[in-house]
Parts: sequence; C-alpha cells; structure tokens
Amino acid sequence: MADLSQLVELSESLIQAHTLFDKTRCIPLRNRFSRCSRCVDACPVAAITLLPRSLTVDKTSCVNCGSCSTVCPVQALIPLEPSDDDLARATVAAIEAAETMACFACARVMAKRGPDPAKVVTVDCLSRVDESLILGLAAHGVDTIVLADGNCDTCKYKTCGRLSHQIADQTNELLEAMGSSALVISTTGVPEELHTAFDQEALNEERRNLFFHTKEAMTETARHAAAIGLKGATGVDLVAKAAQVMEADPQRHNNLVNALEQLGEPQDVTVSSRCFGSVRIDRDKCTTCNKCVLTCPPKALQKSLVAREDGQGIFFEFNAWKCVRCHLCMNVCQSAAITVEDVNMTEIFQLEPRLIPVPPEPVYQNPGLFWKGDR
Repeated sequence: MADLSQLVELSESLIQAHTLFDKTRCIPLRNRFSRCSRCVDACPVAAITLLPRSLTVDKTSCVNCGSCSTVCPVQALIPLEPSDDDLARATVAAIEAAETMACFACARVMAKRGPDPAKVVTVDCLSRVDESLILGLAAHGVDTIVLADGNCDTCKYKTCGRLSHQIADQTNELLEAMGSSALVISTTGVPEELHTAFDQEALNEERRNLFFHTKEAMTETARHAAAIGLKGATGVDLVAKAAQVMEADPQRHNNLVNALEQLGEPQDVTVSSRCFGSVRIDRDKCTTCNKCVLTCPPKALQKSLVAREDGQGIFFEFNAWKCVRCHLCMNVCQSAAITVEDVNMTEIFQLEPRLIPVPPEPVYQNPGLFWKGDR
C-alpha cells in the first residue's frame, strides 16, 4: 500500500506541465546583467518566478495561454500543449477543411455553439500564435489569417489579448514591408463562413468522445501510478525520464526569416518588430571590452576578422537577421555605448554583415609577481 509521500508525489505528477523550461537558453540565468523579464511580465496569473539564479513555472497556476513561450526571444520556454509541431499539423488540417482561410480562435470563442471545430484551430489563448507561424502560412500562399477572440477586454486574462493584437499588427507590418498581399485580421468571433449548423448527431458524438477521453485519462492515471511504483522499486523515475528525452530546437526565429524570404523582395522601410533589431555602437563611448560580442545569445554581434585600413581600431560585425532584440548587448555595456533600434527590412537580407568600427582593444599589462618597478 502506498504511503503518504507516494500519494503526494502521485498527485503532483498528475498535474501536467504545459511548458518546459530550458535554463541553458534563458538569458537572465546566463548573464546576471540581463534585465529580461518578458515571460514574467506576460504571464497573466503570475505563475512564473524569476530569481537571480533560477526561474520556476508553477504548473498548478499556469493556464496554458502560451504568452511566455511567445515573448521569450530565445525559446527558453517550450510549449507542450500543443507543441509547435502539433499546432502546425492542426493548422494544416483546418485550412484544408475551410478552403478559404486560416482561422485561430481562443477556447472561449469555441465554447460557443456555431464555429466548426474542423475548420478552426482552437488554442487556449490567441497569444500562443506567434509571428513565425503566421508568416509561414503566408509564405505558403494563405492570404487571410484570422485571429478570433471573444472580446479580450472582458476576459480575466486580458493582458494576453493585448499581446495577440500586438502580434497581429506587427505581422501585418512585416507582410507589407515584404510586399505581400496576405493580411492578418483580428475579429471578435469566428467568421460566419466557418460556422456549422447545429447537428444533434454531432453533439452525441462529442459526448461519446468525452466518455472515451475520460477513460483515456483514467488509463493515464494508472500509468503514472505504475511509474511511481517502479521508481520506488528501481530508483528510476520513468515519468521524469520520459520528459528528459523531449527536445526542442529553437527554430522559430529561423523559420520566421525563411518565411519572409519566400514572400518576396524587402521594401526599403523601417519596421518596429519585437523579433528584429538593429544594433548601433557609439564609438566615442565604446571601450572595446568585448562583453557585447561575448554574450550575444544568437551571435548576431561578433568580432570581425576584417582589418581596418586606418589601423585606428577594429571592426565588430552585425547580422540583422540573427538579432532577436533581447537587448542583452545594451544591458552588459557599462559605458552605455550600445542602442538597439528598429530595423530596415533591407538590412535583414543583406548577404554580408554590417561592419561597425570600434576603438582598439585595450592592452593590459601584467607586470608579474616579482615586478620591482615604482609603486
């Protein structure tokens, strides 16, 4: 018979985590000078706690809105329900059924009678739908992408609504800057053409599915209990081991750049997007301490091998397409020489990095242990 500690462990294990956290990617944990707290600021239920050397997600409080994974510039928070791959597959199926558009709707909207679940992608919150997914659809010929909410102003998680509207606006700005005719539309409610007539048989089928999924949940409970029992006998936590093999490569930013490239030629316009930035360095303030190039997570800012003809310093090189606008370079610069600005679309697609002149690197003298010079 299981003791109290095993029962507590069982109850905790049954609470499914909606998000995985990869501390090796997290910018504040990698560098103490970082001021990034985007996930904490975006979470509508204060489920995320960021301390100087740790970040925790309270899975009992998490509502699976997806905001934290959307705003994280380095994908340190990895969504599980659904994963990016699962969401992509669901989107393809919905587009094939709808034939006219891609529509994402929050669970609040889909709880109402009317929208056809086969033609609409249901997410717990629209803040889960990020720019890379939308631009990927546009790159594959989807001209209309609808984000249907249930009037976020009346939702208790209204902060997520503001994020989804920001994503829609900035994605439209990127689409226009690439000369694309695709359009992201924010609506209250699912478009009528994606509704279905009331069907009693469909309702009965839904009820049958409910009982079926309940049975599945009970089977899952038994599986967790067996895993915990095996842990006690073998010392191996099978549930934790299964979680360890889950891997997710931070591909969203690369997917976004690839989608933009497929859309056409960039226009000579400056865009305000949270996904891209342009680094500027004030040469008069820079001390060439190299902290910025050493700490840049995506390696967008690097020391260049190109020599300066005047011999008065060195070059840093900046690749705009790599920049995720995390601002870490600004945070670590103690001389306030760096600014991150909005980026011109043509700079994102430049083949060669932009060279930034900086002063010569300081030469540090190490007199040694037995130095006898003047003190």
